[in-house]
Amino acid sequence: MEHKCVNHLEQIPPEDWDKTPARVKKLVEEMAQQIEQQSKKLTEVLTVQEQLLEKINRTSENSSSPPSSDPPGFGKKPVKQKSSKKRGGQPGHKGNSRDLYPIEECSEVIDHHPEDCTNCGATLTGVDANPYRHQIVEIPPINPIVVEHRLHQVTCTGCGTKTRATLPEDVNPSGYGVRVVALVALLSGVYRNSQRMVQSAMLEVFGISISLGTALVKQQEKLFELWHRVRDGTLSRSEFIVMVIEIRASIKATLLAADNYEITSREKTPLAKTVRTCRQLLKVESAMWLFVTTVGVEPTNNAAERAIRPAVIWRRTSFGSQTQAGSFFVARMLTVVTTLKSQKRNVLEFITQAVVATRGGTTAPSLLPETAICSDDSDLLKAA
Repeated sequence: MEHKCVNHLEQIPPEDWDKTPARVKKLVEEMAQQIEQQSKKLTEVLTVQEQLLEKINRTSENSSSPPSSDPPGFGKKPVKQKSSKKRGGQPGHKGNSRDLYPIEECSEVIDHHPEDCTNCGATLTGVDANPYRHQIVEIPPINPIVVEHRLHQVTCTGCGTKTRATLPEDVNPSGYGVRVVALVALLSGVYRNSQRMVQSAMLEVFGISISLGTALVKQQEKLFELWHRVRDGTLSRSEFIVMVIEIRASIKATLLAADNYEITSREKTPLAKTVRTCRQLLKVESAMWLFVTTVGVEPTNNAAERAIRPAVIWRRTSFGSQTQAGSFFVARMLTVVTTLKSQKRNVLEFITQAVVATRGGTTAPSLLPETAICSDDSDLLKAA
């Protein structure tokens, strides 16, 4: 809607305007400006009013809006009259039934012959050339095929070296065959089942436990069983190093298999978390096996938990530091004290040497211990 603005001052004749006193002219000019401003506001209000009315009256019948945007009660469907026909297929309708399997694909064919006539009870003889066919489809009990590979270890009579057999190249270290992997890919990729649903289906239908953690847990149990024997003195460290080579290869293969899964950066599913954990473990994979060859290093985080405990207590009792320099001092002191105590070294003596080295501009003492590494660690390093 357009409104033409009218200049009210132009409607006053010039001779009358010249005779008008100055104060009256000023008042008239102010009133004319107010009238012009009010006219503009009225024009804007009328425009908005037209838009709102158009929006209110808009329906799916007079615009491209979907029926879901219609106001309540608009366009009610007429009540359908109840049909006199029965439910289901009507007379003359061609029925639909499942296709029968060919005779060649049937495991067994059983013929049923009537013995007596249903009308008179006489004994029946003869053969029906086109009998009615009824088939029963059944799924047999599914039992997975499990093939166990035993890797024997034999001691050389000449040099005494113990050698263990390795898996053939066509045997996957993950422990799952190609059809199992293909079925998991089909259930998750084509039929869009979640990881948890695929695991549940494989266990309930096929009796197969599918999990990235399954292989890792089994290898972990085997590893800690051997480690306990080393700690108890029933297994030598040299034998332990040789046995760990196979376990390490299996764990690394499982981590690499998990690393091949494609996930997005923002994905927060359990599978994505597992894949990210495996990728982090691959980055520090070599450090995970230091306990095998380094005396005094354990395969648990118990020592780390005990070492960080004083820092947690200090933070709670002191409410933390107030400056960046204070945070650096606390972090370094806690590191020095914890490291020296684990090595059974004198803390005061080390700090004294560090202060002397700093003031004298000489090399500071080292926190690194003199590690005792077994001489038989070459096999493990080669396997890595």
